[in-house]
Amino acid sequence: MSLKLFFFVAVGGAAGALARYIIQNLSASLLPQSNQWSTVYINVVGCFLIGWLLAQTSFQNGLRPEMKALLVTGFCGGFTTFSAFGWENWQLLQQGRWSSVFWYSTISIVGGILATILGYKSAT
Repeated sequence: MSLKLFFFVAVGGAAGALARYIIQNLSASLLPQSNQWSTVYINVVGCFLIGWLLAQTSFQNGLRPEMKALLVTGFCGGFTTFSAFGWENWQLLQQGRWSSVFWYSTISIVGGILATILGYKSAT
């Protein structure tokens, strides 16, 4: 991996994290009690964006590695890692690996919630 690609990932990640922060703060000021809905919105938008961006790689010119690092890994990763979760499930579905989709999704969601509870409980 090149240092140049690391730079693109870092810049994109910072921009994605900042975009997420701005959207969450705007939604909190406009719609009290909407924190989980802003997260849902961010996750859905991030999934759409990663799907759209990665589809660009199949077009004639595709995305240059620098743009993929900036936008897909960096921005989408900083905005929401749920976009990677959505993309990976889509890849499994395209391969007809239904069992893998079920287990990957179930373990990710239930395991993530349980790990959050465990982390919280272990700190209190």
